[in-house]
Amino acid sequence: MDLNTIIFLAVTIVLFLYVLWRIIRFLTHSKAIHKNQIESYDAYLSAKNNFTKSEQVLFSHIESIFGQEVAEHVKSGTIWENMPVYLLKIALGEPHKKAQINESNIWYYGPYKDEKQEEYFLQVVIENNAVKSWGKENQDAIIFEKNLLTN
Repeated sequence: MDLNTIIFLAVTIVLFLYVLWRIIRFLTHSKAIHKNQIESYDAYLSAKNNFTKSEQVLFSHIESIFGQEVAEHVKSGTIWENMPVYLLKIALGEPHKKAQINESNIWYYGPYKDEKQEEYFLQVVIENNAVKSWGKENQDAIIFEKNLLTN
C-alpha cells in the first residue's frame, strides 16, 4: 500500500467514526427529548386531574353554602344582580380591564364576538362588592371611556 491509500483509508475511517458518533449522539438525544416529552405530558395530566378535583371541591363548598342552583350558575359562568364579587371571579375569572367611575367599579371581560362577528366586551358594574348590572360594551365606547379616565 502506498502512502496516499493509507491516508485515504485513515481519513475515511475517521469520517466514518465521526458520522457514527453523531448518529449515536442524535439517537441518545432523541430518546432524552422523548422521555422529557412523556414526563411533561404526565405532569400536565396530573395537574389537570388536580385542577378538576380542586374545582369539584370548590363547587361543592359553594353548593353547601349557597345551594345547588347558585353553584350551577357559577359553574356555567352565569351572572346575576347582587352576585357577590368573589362568585363573579369564580364564574368569569379576573377581568380583562378594570375602571372606576364615581362609586362604581366597572370590570370588562372579553373580547367576545356576537352573532354578527362584531367584537365587544362584557361590562360588569360593581357596587358594594356585588354585581349591580352588566351588558355589552363595544370597543369604541371602551376606548372613549378610557380616554375620559386618563384625561
